[in-house]
Amino acid sequence: MDDQDKPLKDADVAQPKVKQSPESDTERAPIDVIKYVRLVDGLKLRATAMTVDEVAALLKVSSRHVYQLVKDGKIPHFKVGSAVRFDPDDLAAWLQAAGKQE
Repeated sequence: MDDQDKPLKDADVAQPKVKQSPESDTERAPIDVIKYVRLVDGLKLRATAMTVDEVAALLKVSSRHVYQLVKDGKIPHFKVGSAVRFDPDDLAAWLQAAGKQE
């Protein structure tokens, strides 16, 4: 029996290489969660206090809304004279706590 007549084994047949993702589609985190994690991680890397406008841009809300959160005591902040500032670590912790309540 020559080589052409032998039955092929799986090992003899070249298998196409398929790029496997590390997670299946059902195990992937929703995009909102991924954005949230990156947001919190980014805040933790920041070394300086944030302004109202920076926090508003980060949260994608108006500056007026941030001032209302400050007035209502719903967001951690501190004042430098009359200027409102935010500690990035406190803001990250606040976002994490808010995410767990949902």
